[in-house]
Amino acid sequence: MKQNTYNFTDKWSPEIGKWGHTPVPNLLVTHQRELGISNGELAVLLGLLMFMWSTNNPFPAVSTLASHSGMASKTIRRHIRSLEAKGLIRRKYRKAITNEYDFGPLKSRLHSIAKVSTPPTQKRTPLHPQMSRRPYSELDTEEYEANKTKRKRQTYNSETTHISKLLEERFGGRNGRN
Repeated sequence: MKQNTYNFTDKWSPEIGKWGHTPVPNLLVTHQRELGISNGELAVLLGLLMFMWSTNNPFPAVSTLASHSGMASKTIRRHIRSLEAKGLIRRKYRKAITNEYDFGPLKSRLHSIAKVSTPPTQKRTPLHPQMSRRPYSELDTEEYEANKTKRKRQTYNSETTHISKLLEERFGGRNGRN
């Protein structure tokens, strides 16, 4: 029986581990709505957290955050202003260099939430005695895709016909597109 390990590279892979990882408090994720953080703002927060290498405040350039996330620099700045207006971060302007971002307000808010919330217990799905592995989620497996293709087939006159053939017959090779 394999023993559980909590090492990042054991959970993901050594190749992924070479790129590093960003510690994110679970409270931030589980209380995103309560904190009033939009998905875009969360993406910017995660980008900022990626540069928090020590207890010092991170200071990435907006252009760097934009290139990592695929968002426009203007969108990044808008999310930063919004996070600042919500009292979750403090931006420290530094003349002629990138801004510094203080997470003190967010830490304080998360600390308050932690005081009144009880941490969830980690749920483990017990294996059924006759099952050799956990049941899979239909929506994210190759097996589901293979089964979905089989379900598309229909039978006419005891002959199996694939959906693409039916579409070709019905729409004359246009595959249902105008």
